[in-house]
Amino acid sequence: MAFDSPQYDLEALQVRAEQIIWLPGALMDIEALPEVFEEEFCENLPEEADKLIYAQLPELARFAEGDDEPDALEVAEVLSGKPGFLIQAAIPVKKYWSETACQYSWGYYQTEWLYASSEADIAPTMLSWAKAQDDEFKAECRAGLTAAKTEA
Repeated sequence: MAFDSPQYDLEALQVRAEQIIWLPGALMDIEALPEVFEEEFCENLPEEADKLIYAQLPELARFAEGDDEPDALEVAEVLSGKPGFLIQAAIPVKKYWSETACQYSWGYYQTEWLYASSEADIAPTMLSWAKAQDDEFKAECRAGLTAAKTEA
């Protein structure tokens, strides 16, 4: 069944927004940054330079692969004046048994910070990420099935 509403797509892929930060509001006063920005976003910027947030916000790439967690004030300065939203998206880790059958639970899930330039882009951004994650879960299944056939 196909729906035109992103709500149904988000539900079908089992993705949710854990946290959303509206950049203009969060960075309005750089001396009084919200706790979620400092402690959740800045402290959890990924070390891997190939993560999606760095492709979406290339100005943050300088914080990748650093030995220390980035200073929240520096991150805020880099993003100051930027429109849009930071979204902490979550998807349950799925174990596929075939292309369509899988097992998962919200008790075991992964998150990743994403960027959407507008409110209208939040759902499509999350859907794109969730689809890529789902494709990775399926690829792990195919690799496991291939390995099992090789061993047999």
